[in-house]
Amino acid sequence: MNLMNVTIASRSSLLLFLLVSIISPRADAQDRLDPVAMGKARASVASARGLGAVASNPGALDQEPLYYGDNENRNFSFSIYNVGGTIGSTYLSSSDFEQIFGRSSGWPADSDRARLGELLQDEKLFLNAGNDLFVARYRTQSSGTFALHYGHRIFARLNFPEDFNTVLVKGELLAERYRFINRGIGGSWTTELGFSYAKNFTVDNEYQRWFPSVGIGVTAKLMRGIAHFELGENSILTVDQRTINGTRGYVIQGGYTVRSAEPDGFDPANAVGQFEAGLFPGGAGIGFGGDIGISGVLYRQGSRRNREGSDPLNLGEMGDLNPNVVYYGIAVQNLGSITWNNRTYERSQTGVRDTLSNGTISDERFQSYQGTLRPIGSFSTSLPAVLRVGLSANLFALTEYPGRRRPLMLDIEGEVPLNDVPGNSVDPRLSVGIDWSASDWLAVRGGLTGGGISGFGVGIGAGIRPLDWLNVDVGSSEINGLFNGKRIDFAFRAAAALYLY
Repeated sequence: MNLMNVTIASRSSLLLFLLVSIISPRADAQDRLDPVAMGKARASVASARGLGAVASNPGALDQEPLYYGDNENRNFSFSIYNVGGTIGSTYLSSSDFEQIFGRSSGWPADSDRARLGELLQDEKLFLNAGNDLFVARYRTQSSGTFALHYGHRIFARLNFPEDFNTVLVKGELLAERYRFINRGIGGSWTTELGFSYAKNFTVDNEYQRWFPSVGIGVTAKLMRGIAHFELGENSILTVDQRTINGTRGYVIQGGYTVRSAEPDGFDPANAVGQFEAGLFPGGAGIGFGGDIGISGVLYRQGSRRNREGSDPLNLGEMGDLNPNVVYYGIAVQNLGSITWNNRTYERSQTGVRDTLSNGTISDERFQSYQGTLRPIGSFSTSLPAVLRVGLSANLFALTEYPGRRRPLMLDIEGEVPLNDVPGNSVDPRLSVGIDWSASDWLAVRGGLTGGGISGFGVGIGAGIRPLDWLNVDVGSSEINGLFNGKRIDFAFRAAAALYLY
């Protein structure tokens, strides 16, 4: 089966291209860019603040900080460096692919096929990762808060048909009955320029307990498509054994379509170097998207001080405590689409119905199923849209604990994918996280998540403020993925905050 060897080897070069693309910091991914959220197993939609709100919930952009010593008390903040994402381990296995396919001829050995079967698993082939080249937030005195960000986005998945691994491991295509049904193969690389605005509205009554404030925010995005490929939704090939005139034969039926788009002069082998040469790489499409969000206080215990301005708890400086107990957040992210209009191609083979016998099986016969590559007009693809809803509670807010000015936040969040496209899991997600600001210079975080792409994940993270104006945060929403060989899940951000008025 030399043809199968060559075909899979050529596809492996695409995997290697995606590998290099993604581990270079040139992609992006909504809440996965927020290390605070990642450290809490991505439970952040209700408690996101400051720069984290740009990634997690634009409705929180104009919200007050959760505690007095937070850098977000300052009205201008910007990211110095911001990277994050969830990267399947298969994309990091270039040495394995080189070993398997780095031979001049012949179908891979049994051990190689078994290794390939381990690599090409759905949970190891999911990509949602990125880097914001810049993000900045400015909070006005009375006109709301503005934010601007620009970065690269990569969403991809390779959910191979369930029977595909069977063929790989056995090394024989025509042995049983197979169903090669597309379950989601494709990916997009884009850049994103986003403008955000949010305004917080408060009830003019210091004794209002329920729903004393609500923030509403939107993010408008200009998307530039860099490269795209996808296998058509209805693609399917079946192989059935039949007895034809007393001889075993095989009936092959179905069809498939593969669409792609790329910039002029696109060379996968050197694409990373080309893209890293400048902030604005060549593109193959244009699109628009957006996020909308709501964030506010669900319940508070009272005002910071009573009307006489006394300090009934005798906390002195601690009198500037935060009286809010429970917060809420709702966000719909990645609404929109991209129209691909440059170097758009389609390879398709439809209406396949062929009968093979042992005497007619050959590489030339299989080549007839490869279809015809032809240029096509523009086509559109959707962004990976999600709905996120959550609550957050300050566990110290109802106690007399002296450190209540630095809260212990408990977050719970649910996420539901709104479409089945690369970048989204097909399953909903539920996350629970904790964030404790142990001091003005240290915060520790942790959490658990279930569902989504991870199935189960353990979050861990920390934030430090080595200087009065500098925050450094790191987090992983699936630290266990490092030990079971499934994924690398990580986010990092260094950010500065200044007073402009």
